[in-house]
Amino acid sequence: MLGSRYLVLDTVHGGDLLAERLVELGCEAVAINPYRGEKEDVMDYDVLVSPVHMYPSCGMLRKAKEKNIPVINHHQITKKILMELGYLDDVDLCVEVTGTVGKTSCSLLLLQIFREEGFETVAHTSNGVYHNNLDNRIDKQSVAPYGTILALEKTIELDITPDIWISEFSIGFTGIGDIASLTSVDQDYLIADKTKKASNAKLDSVDNLKNNCIFNSAIKNDRANNDFNCLKTEFDGENLKIDYKTTTTKQVNKGTVNCKLPLYPYFKDSIRTTVLTAASNGCTPKSINKILNQFNGIPGRMQTKKIKGRTIIDNSCAGTRISSLNQYLKNQQQKNKSLNNTIILVGEDEKNICEEMQYKQVKKTVNKYNYKQLITVGKKYQNLGTNVDDIDKAINLALKKSKPNDTILNFVKTWR
Repeated sequence: MLGSRYLVLDTVHGGDLLAERLVELGCEAVAINPYRGEKEDVMDYDVLVSPVHMYPSCGMLRKAKEKNIPVINHHQITKKILMELGYLDDVDLCVEVTGTVGKTSCSLLLLQIFREEGFETVAHTSNGVYHNNLDNRIDKQSVAPYGTILALEKTIELDITPDIWISEFSIGFTGIGDIASLTSVDQDYLIADKTKKASNAKLDSVDNLKNNCIFNSAIKNDRANNDFNCLKTEFDGENLKIDYKTTTTKQVNKGTVNCKLPLYPYFKDSIRTTVLTAASNGCTPKSINKILNQFNGIPGRMQTKKIKGRTIIDNSCAGTRISSLNQYLKNQQQKNKSLNNTIILVGEDEKNICEEMQYKQVKKTVNKYNYKQLITVGKKYQNLGTNVDDIDKAINLALKKSKPNDTILNFVKTWR
């Protein structure tokens, strides 16, 4: 470890858990919440641990930098803690997934592909911690760095020793991975009191990777072993073909994916990253094809289901963006499909989210199209459509106002 006395900032995002584990490892550690005005003299500590999203005007962070006290982030200390605790010692392969969009879908597709290849697999995602398949959710933890410690501890408690461990991380890599995949830097957003792009934090975290880690990147990067240029993609609106040639830990892996995947436009980043990542682990086209052929979205990510004769398009999660709703409506319009039997749910379940939707973009999108009814969630949207307090009320109202064969689009931003 870097030192024996640690000051850990941000108990909202797991600073207290990180401090507890440091104490278990024989260090002195104190966790505080700067957002509530809590303070400590950084001169009393060897190391300051601060999240990548900490506001730059934080007095303790500024003083540590001025006095040359080492500053590391939550991602970096999580890696050190996990290495010291040995939680990954019996895991054959660890995969990290981060990016501005597409992280959860990619992680859960990989879970299924690796299982199809015969590997016992656990995936820690924002939707939950899954063992081998999507019907076996064993836990629910944050995808902030500390959440992976808790997710691993849950698998140990359940006596599960996976061959492959997959971790989704919200704002960058920790460096625990043998394979690390960046899904996207598009649809960017600001962190650190709106002074830093999230994509920059994710790209900076590439420095955390091990030297022998296979890095798959959505964009060209000097450190990347594979990027989207390794893929030749063809899509006709229904069928997807991807020819790939990727570097693995042992050799070059070539193959072709051919599958029926009408949802591809909504999952471009996650599907391409899935193919890159699976191929970089030597997975066969047969396994990749099988899982992609049966892909019908995942909970909160364009999943289609039926309730009382209504078709529900469920795209309600922490990562919901108004651009996804606009894309769906635009695609329907281009296919000359009527929206007269479509009810739209949009807004924010305010008690459960961090990053807000932009009101102007929501208003612009919902005013562009003609549809049956608009139901909004959250006080910010009181003057748009029929407004309710939370997502449950929105769904119940939509079911009440709709009839069999109607379509309900659930694009409410919420924490599942």
